[in-house]
Amino acid sequence: MFDAILDHPDLWSLCRSSCFENEIGIDLSEKLREDLESGIFEKIMILKIDAYYHPSKMAKPKRSIDCLIIVKCINTGYEFYLVELRNVVSPKGLKKAEINEKFMTTIEDFLKNRFQDIFMDKDYCLNKFELYCVTDAYRLKNLNEEQYKKRISVLEKELLLLQKIFTFRDKKATIKLKLPNPLITEC
Repeated sequence: MFDAILDHPDLWSLCRSSCFENEIGIDLSEKLREDLESGIFEKIMILKIDAYYHPSKMAKPKRSIDCLIIVKCINTGYEFYLVELRNVVSPKGLKKAEINEKFMTTIEDFLKNRFQDIFMDKDYCLNKFELYCVTDAYRLKNLNEEQYKKRISVLEKELLLLQKIFTFRDKKATIKLKLPNPLITEC
């Protein structure tokens, strides 16, 4: 899959060395970081999806997520992490319709339509399909354990706002809220 992405003129230009924006991002294990820094792309590839749907490239760009992180598993197959980065100061910045639209565009238009020859290819086994909205809109990062537990009980109720089920290649997923810098490791 990585070779097909690198050989595609529209996709290789989306390759990035990180998934980070406005002080919010994804952490990678040391082995995955080393792979990205080497530029060899044996274990991981990060595509900046919103760069594809940029106004400079399209007259009417669609909303899309920030990054698609693809991890190649040691034995066989791949893991896909679709990531939306939201540096907002309150839960009001987590607009359900907008976030769902970004994931829908990425899955339905980018993966299943425009680049289906690569991402829908049955020769590539998809082991994991995760959807992350990375944010600290609830200001949980700096709380003590007791405060954190109280906020989490409220947050669990509010999480229902993102509970649309998305499907890609027989995998189903809902959007998971993650605190900034969740760690992705090799599989």
